Amino acid sequence: MILEIFELSKEKMDRYLNDEEVVNIILSGRFGIGKTTFLNNYFASNESENIEEGSKYDVVNITPVDYSVLSNQDIFRYIKYDILFEIFKKVEIDEKNALIPIIQSLPVYLQYNFIRLLGTLLLLVPKFGKQYFKLFEELSKHSEEFKEIKRQAEKGTIDKVNEFVKAFHSNEGELYEDNEITEIICILLEKMSDKKKVLVIDDLDRIDPNHIFRILNVLSTHYRSKNKFGFNKVIVVCDIKNIRKIFDNRFGQGVDFSGYIDKFYDKEIFVFDNKARLINALDNIVSSISFVGDKNDFTEFYNTKCKFLKEYLKIFFTDLVNHGLINLRSLFKYYNESVDIKTKKMEFGHFEVYYNWQLSIVLLLELLSKYVGESEELIKKLDTLSNYDSSFGREYSGAINISLLILGYEDHGLADMYSRDKQDFVYHDKPTQTDIHYKMFGSRNGRDRTISARVISFKDHGTDNEKEKHLPSVYRLWKLSYEKLIEKFEL
Repeated sequence: MILEIFELSKEKMDRYLNDEEVVNIILSGRFGIGKTTFLNNYFASNESENIEEGSKYDVVNITPVDYSVLSNQDIFRYIKYDILFEIFKKVEIDEKNALIPIIQSLPVYLQYNFIRLLGTLLLLVPKFGKQYFKLFEELSKHSEEFKEIKRQAEKGTIDKVNEFVKAFHSNEGELYEDNEITEIICILLEKMSDKKKVLVIDDLDRIDPNHIFRILNVLSTHYRSKNKFGFNKVIVVCDIKNIRKIFDNRFGQGVDFSGYIDKFYDKEIFVFDNKARLINALDNIVSSISFVGDKNDFTEFYNTKCKFLKEYLKIFFTDLVNHGLINLRSLFKYYNESVDIKTKKMEFGHFEVYYNWQLSIVLLLELLSKYVGESEELIKKLDTLSNYDSSFGREYSGAINISLLILGYEDHGLADMYSRDKQDFVYHDKPTQTDIHYKMFGSRNGRDRTISARVISFKDHGTDNEKEKHLPSVYRLWKLSYEKLIEKFEL
């Protein structure tokens, strides 16, 4: 399922990675759309498709979100640490061979440090060893001072230039730094394998604004290659719209953002948008979910009376995806899994007691909260969606019907609906100045009780012009129902 959603994006990434002229890539998409999941699946599927020859890529992933507490100077040290850590997970270190450079270096060390070593050995001489060593130390100081004076006197223009350049390369975090650790990373990358080396920097737009531009500037220095460490490809993952807002806020809206950001990617920004494919996949996502109750009556009740709730769930997901209010992880939270429905008794008045799953609006809102999270978050999302046109279409009246079970509770009380049929009620929606005329229906078959509402008509008191009439928002009525349930039952 995941791979099907990412199919078009995979083909696009293939073109980017196979293009030798493209080294630096900005993968841009809004938060939660699945950029990281896409990359993880892309490189994992690439490996499985090439079992015999292995993957074409060695991927190093770093996520600098935790760097926000660091200074600008420190941040690059941590980037190098993370890169090294990832490389060491992929490279086997031969401890025996690691000793070879030490043995090879010993003669050179003795050649240049024989006198110092001899001074240390003087400590072994009985009685006078310490005095000899003290005398040696004093003579060594004079010798070093003499050498320094001689060196400064002989220093030429080239030596001074070399020192200046060396200082630039050795200062940690500077734009052109190229110290020993940087050299080690470059060497390890070359020795790691013959595969293409890919550096992925995730969530760049979620860190301190000062760090964003520093990371971009330092990584883009390419005196060695087209990026800092010599990776074949560097993928920066972010939402370019957020980067633009941060840039405007820091440098002013009159400063040319395009001219600045252009140097950090080759050809064009990889715009990641899988919205259409994700919406097309919602049928499969929702249909894969099963609901399990802790009472035997629940399964029969759901299958006969509440199967329409999955349709409402799909519409809810569609609107969340369209407006960027849900991430991929949440959508797949219960994919091919069961959702447990815990039975709760709900008392309406002195005599009317229902299980939570016997009232479709209660069951629906509990399902939505399982996906969205805390009750405050669900209220917030319902409130946001109420400001947009919904995708309900022909399902609109049915979605209104279930909310009237709770919103009209003070009028109908959910009571005595079994002996009297077709009770007429009116719910007034203040924001749209609309009266919702509806009837209540009730039936009882042994322990199985069903109660429902059905909208008969809408009367807009705000205008007589049909084109200017505004019907109540389903999501606002769901939100009001949810707030009422929380207040009465701490749902």
